[in-house]
Amino acid sequence: MNCAECGKFEAFIIESRLRLDGTRYRRYKCQRCDYRWTVYQENERPPREKQKRLRYRPQPDKRRLTNYEVAEILMSDLNTYQLAEKYGITRQGIQKIRKGEYYQEVYQALFPY
Repeated sequence: MNCAECGKFEAFIIESRLRLDGTRYRRYKCQRCDYRWTVYQENERPPREKQKRLRYRPQPDKRRLTNYEVAEILMSDLNTYQLAEKYGITRQGIQKIRKGEYYQEVYQALFPY
């Protein structure tokens, strides 16, 4: 682009930004005379629409275990994957049972503080 002050073709872009409405503005500087100017370009592309992000939320375990099954999980030597397959709940559910976050009454009965 030619310099607006001295007319030479020695300008370079200092800054370039795209706005949400689709317009772009660019700041130029001449290498010869150090003159700066701004150029606005209308609607280079259509404006971007914000999309709402969908967050993944794991479904809670819908199956209610009996106290006997919970006691078996707490006392079992099987790993969480095997227990999840056996009882039909998620591995995260097994981990929360073993930490005492689910079925607290059974956990406290087996492991009193």
